Amino acid sequence: MDAKDIEQLLGLRRGAFDHIPEYCRNEAMQAMASVLKMEEKRVFRSGLYHIVFSDLCNATEASVKLGLDLNKQRVESFITVCVGSLAVLRPVNYAQVIKPVGDAVLLIFSMFAGVYNWWSRTQGQMQFFSSDNGG
Repeated sequence: MDAKDIEQLLGLRRGAFDHIPEYCRNEAMQAMASVLKMEEKRVFRSGLYHIVFSDLCNATEASVKLGLDLNKQRVESFITVCVGSLAVLRPVNYAQVIKPVGDAVLLIFSMFAGVYNWWSRTQGQMQFFSSDNGG
């Protein structure tokens, strides 16, 4: 499924996804197609969702300093914290991990309160994964 198919399916004007950078457009389209398939299978209910793309800042810079193996562990730990934070939250309607994307993770929430609760839970832990913390 490409951007034109998704635009047509959703009844959007042509070029509705042109704001998505070219380098990640295919991944974004795949994520949207995945959500549509999950709606068809009734994993998701139809409606408005809040999609969160949480990226590990300065991962490329850190990989140069840390080396491949240690940086891989750092990225995996970051994604584990992002995913694990959902497990300890009191559910606010619906939240789901879509997939890891390189040094980031893509999540979907049915209510903004869920996004905020997730962010609050993970924010304090993110300092351990930033190259800006002096580590």
